[in-house]
Amino acid sequence: MLKGNKTSIAASLRFCSIAILTICISISTAHSHDTAPSSATSRAEAWTQDHLINATAEPPFSFIYNGRPSADFLPSWSKKIADTKLDSARLQHTISWTDPKTGLNVTCVAVQFADFPAAEWTVYLKNTGTANTPILEKFKAIDSQFPAENPGAVHLHYIDGDGESHGNLQFAPHDQALTPSAETNFSPLDGRPTDGCFPFYNLAWNGKGVIVVLGWPGQWSSSFTADTHGNVYVDGGQELTHLTLHPGEVIRSPRMAILFWEGGTWIDGQNVWRRWMRAHNMPKPDGRDIPVIRAGGGFMYDKLGWGVGLLNEKDQATLIDRYHQEGIKLNTWWMDIMAAGTFKPYTDKYMPNPVDAVVSWDTDLRRFPHGLRAVSERAGQLGEKLMVWFEPEHVMDCNILFQVHPGWLLSLPDDPAIKTKINQGVILGNRKIVNLGNPEARDRIIDCLTKLIDAEQIGIYRQDFNITPLIFWRHNDTSDRQGMTENLYVQGYLRLLDTLQSRFPRLLIDTCASGGRRDDMETLRRAVPLWRSDQWGPDVVQQTQSYGLALWVPYFGTGTHVIDPYAYRSSLGSSLMTSWDVRDPHLDYPQLRKLETEFWKASPFFREDYYPLTTFDADPASWMAWQYNRPGQGDGMVQAFRRDKAGDTARTFPLQHLDPSAQYQIAELNGSAPYTALGNALMSNGLSIEIKDKPGATVIIYKKAK
Repeated sequence: MLKGNKTSIAASLRFCSIAILTICISISTAHSHDTAPSSATSRAEAWTQDHLINATAEPPFSFIYNGRPSADFLPSWSKKIADTKLDSARLQHTISWTDPKTGLNVTCVAVQFADFPAAEWTVYLKNTGTANTPILEKFKAIDSQFPAENPGAVHLHYIDGDGESHGNLQFAPHDQALTPSAETNFSPLDGRPTDGCFPFYNLAWNGKGVIVVLGWPGQWSSSFTADTHGNVYVDGGQELTHLTLHPGEVIRSPRMAILFWEGGTWIDGQNVWRRWMRAHNMPKPDGRDIPVIRAGGGFMYDKLGWGVGLLNEKDQATLIDRYHQEGIKLNTWWMDIMAAGTFKPYTDKYMPNPVDAVVSWDTDLRRFPHGLRAVSERAGQLGEKLMVWFEPEHVMDCNILFQVHPGWLLSLPDDPAIKTKINQGVILGNRKIVNLGNPEARDRIIDCLTKLIDAEQIGIYRQDFNITPLIFWRHNDTSDRQGMTENLYVQGYLRLLDTLQSRFPRLLIDTCASGGRRDDMETLRRAVPLWRSDQWGPDVVQQTQSYGLALWVPYFGTGTHVIDPYAYRSSLGSSLMTSWDVRDPHLDYPQLRKLETEFWKASPFFREDYYPLTTFDADPASWMAWQYNRPGQGDGMVQAFRRDKAGDTARTFPLQHLDPSAQYQIAELNGSAPYTALGNALMSNGLSIEIKDKPGATVIIYKKAK
């Protein structure tokens, strides 16, 4: 039950003790709800000029070459600038320097945005000479200072990464006041970029700030140091580089993005970032925005483990038909990794318990006599795309690549101390990874995937990565090539995704790495995380994951195999996969259909402006709530959760960024009677929500009344 609250709220929500103001960045394509001019755009332009374009520009990156820092010699090298207008919103600057002695070419490709106060850049180092270069080391994608924007302490806002290192608190947000001269450092665990840490940061100076994001699908590091005046020095890049380049070789830096914001709170800055992500850093299959994805699948049934017993043509068709017969609307059918090829139980001398291992990615015609195409065609008849889960980078000795091209694989020494370690939940043993830095290996994988996607009519390609790669990369480096294996591997990985998108313009790619451990900006430019974390149970975990990840990523999904309304509502997002056993005639299908109606009404809002309405809290005695707002359409959504030990049955939440003079029609999706309230009252007095069940959840839609 909900109603308008006519009494004043004593205290508004607090984020970093900054008063809630109105953001004043004017962005034409981002549905800005304000019109006041802002200096954020001029700050972005000035920063780009001062660090890239001007004759005296101080580059925002650095490296050491033959023992000398790049700042000492780059000014003396010849510099060239070429500008290219990519489209109406993006201007690309290509700035290059060349060493006349060794032939080292340094190229920085930077992009300015006309519709956002943002810039991005990537640096490439190429040996154009005929001999190996001197040692290149400490290659930093960003090595720059951001001046204090306002008096007072500077706060660093960030979230944790995915993974069991955080228990059940993945993507938890943090607000850290930077103490002068104290260095704050970050790096992920063992090579996957968002395992443990998340390289997305918001520096906030009391109403102004800059977002700094590092995109690198490998092992990165970053650090932040403030001085006594509030200026912040930032550096970051691939964690380890100490290498010589052979003639013709190229390495690259992570992609860096910065976005300036001002006015309001840091949360308002996050929403400018979310808009930039939607406009410029999310894939657009066939030139279109990613649709809402509602998937069904059969791989989480408790009685069948991961559902291998259902991975055959007949059972998949039965499950697809049963969803349709019960009136549960899907647009995607989700199949497990084992459906993509032939597999067998695998073991070796270090791994006493067998695990299922892929022998070949070619479809197993014993289980699928007509290939996966029979499943994709059956799903297509009902308006569903086929999504297939692959893991092409991680192989075991029984894989065909090991038999035919063992030199394409990255291995480890036959050392029991290493081989008996647990790596991503399984003994390492003789597992290997395909060296995507090897062009032949990469192209073989690309051609294999191309054949399968085309022949089987796969509409969504899901790439998983269930092993930590850093130990493989560094073992295969020599002392004068430290970081080279990783750098070439990352380039090959990105080329693999780019090639698939080029060959299949309508293909959507889903990124997975034991959940959400590969959600860096470069990957998210090419893919979306439809399975945000392997830590996908209990309901409070789902809520806290949504709370934190939504600050940075506008589109993500998860899954559920239960039908409880509280659990279902805790799992809502832009994408949802369910593995209900629809073969069971005793499921509460009327309840399922009712919940499905909620999903389709709520799902369009998840990529819009996001405002937490409570503090982050995993306490079972607390409430959690947030708001998604579409200022351009004049509507939005509130989700609220009363947990199982919360004593109070009602809470009041001041809403954000409504039209103060407009009347809003408000209704719960559970069918309660709608009512109207003035936007000003909903912002100042708040929206009161009553949830009688414990635990209980509600979804509320509001829209401007006509």
